[in-house]
This record gives sequence, C-alpha cells and structure tokens, in this order.
Amino acid sequence: LRRFRGPLRRYVPLVLVLVPLLYGALYLWSNWDPYGRLRQVPVAVVNADVPVDARGEHLDAGEQFVQQLKATDTFDWHFVDAGEARRGLESGRYYFTVEVPPDFSARLASAAERTPERAALRIVKDDANGYIVGVMADTVKTELQNQVNAAAHATYARALYGELGQAREKLQTASEASKKLVDGTQLHK
Repeated sequence: LRRFRGPLRRYVPLVLVLVPLLYGALYLWSNWDPYGRLRQVPVAVVNADVPVDARGEHLDAGEQFVQQLKATDTFDWHFVDAGEARRGLESGRYYFTVEVPPDFSARLASAAERTPERAALRIVKDDANGYIVGVMADTVKTELQNQVNAAAHATYARALYGELGQAREKLQTASEASKKLVDGTQLHK
C-alpha cells in the first residue's frame, strides 16, 4: 500500500475493487430473469410449407402451426419469408428463426401410410446474441415439438378416423347387400 502514495495513486485500489464489482453487477443485471422477458425476444417464423391433399383431406399443417404460434405470446413472433429471416438473423434483428420446411404437410400426411416420415422444423440461432438466447431457443424447442406433435396427432387421427368412416360405409353397404340376399333367398323357398 506504500506504493499508492500520491494524489491519484490513492484511487488505484478503489478502481481495482470497483471494476470487477461493476462487471459482476452488469452481468447479473443483463441475465436477471431472462425467461420473464421472452415476449421481447424477436423470432422470425418462415412458413415454406406446401399444402397437400391426402386421402381426400386437404392438409395445410404449416398454416395450422403458424396459427398456433400466433395464438401464443411466448416470443415476439415475426412472420416473414426466408430471405427476410436470413437477413434479420445476420443483422441481429431476430435472435433465431423457426422454419417450416416445404414437405412439412406431406410428411405429416404420411402418418397413415406404411412408411411414415417424421416431420421436423428447422431452428437456426445466432450465437452472437449470447449464451442465454441459445438456452432460450433450446427451451422453446420442447414447446415447438409439442405443437408439432399436436398437429401430427390431429393429422393422424383425421386419416385414421377417415379410413374408419370409409370402412363403416363399406360395412353398411355389405350389410344391406347381404340383407337383400337373405330376403331374396327366403322368397324362393
């Protein structure tokens, strides 16, 4: 401490104590309750899905997914095209992007076939926005997966119940035909 004699040198120990204190305080303030501010995190959503007609049903799962996102206020959703999402991610306007691929509906429609395909979303995050944003993006993956699972279940149920309805109609037709056959054989006895 003898070295710090002099008019300005007396403040050096104070500065050495304050710099880490300020750094720690700023770090804590910036990361305080990050999940409470999710509504302020800008996220780009790109719907590139192409609707399909499968088994007599029109399926637009990408649009259904987008409508589900619009109904929630988890993040500050921005519904844009692929170019705008890429430019916004590169410039820092969006923290990450969620893309519905063109074959999303087709893959969900394949749930009723013998070889179903897994539908997936593409999430691209920019690590330059910080570690916490990456953690939030990983957290939202489970919520998005739940919404995709709900859309897949609805599609599968529609396909399954649609087939059951067709089977029911065929069974009714067969029942009516067998009834006519029985009635016809009873008349000839």
